[in-house]
Amino acid sequence: MRSKILLLCLVVSTVVSARGIPTSKIIAITDSILDSKVGTHLFPYFEVSKEGSHYNYVSNNKKMISELILDKRNIKKDFNEIWILYQFNYNKIEGMKSGIWIKLNANLQLLEEPNLNSVPNFLINELPCNFISKQKAKEIGEKLFFKKSNEISDPKLEYLKKIEGYIYSLANKSLKLNNGKKVVELEIVELDAYTGKLLNRYDSYNGLIEK
Repeated sequence: MRSKILLLCLVVSTVVSARGIPTSKIIAITDSILDSKVGTHLFPYFEVSKEGSHYNYVSNNKKMISELILDKRNIKKDFNEIWILYQFNYNKIEGMKSGIWIKLNANLQLLEEPNLNSVPNFLINELPCNFISKQKAKEIGEKLFFKKSNEISDPKLEYLKKIEGYIYSLANKSLKLNNGKKVVELEIVELDAYTGKLLNRYDSYNGLIEK
């Protein structure tokens, strides 16, 4: 009886090996890593992206191939890297959303530390939000516009990848006539969400941006 059990275990092990690594196992690993980085209280606000998550391997003709991972139940063991994209959407604060990569090597170990700049420290440490208020951002923005306004938009919170930080953006809308046609001009300012400091100002004319 004992020998039959051992034989069965060997057969199961062989089948699993032949089929490769279950995708569910990979996601369990990346879930655990992300949970340890952002905290159990924040983890529910992350969701694996089916469109972005993928793995890389070298084909028989030595070309690097990338395939979506969630389309498969198992992946072969001859992969180089696995990249799992987590969409972050903290719906308690409008506009707080971004994406975070968890990258694994061929041994299913963390390839590099994930970039958590899009997750404010006050959330990770369960502290009150320390962004300036939208009202304060609007007061600051209104003083920075150069042109006479027809309408000023409410501040919009967003994560700006190029500076790896959160900003408030406001648009100053003005209408002008050009050859008898109404033209919308936008004067846009971007403010640091923590301090209200002016980060950028540019004009948009008929969909074209002038910086």
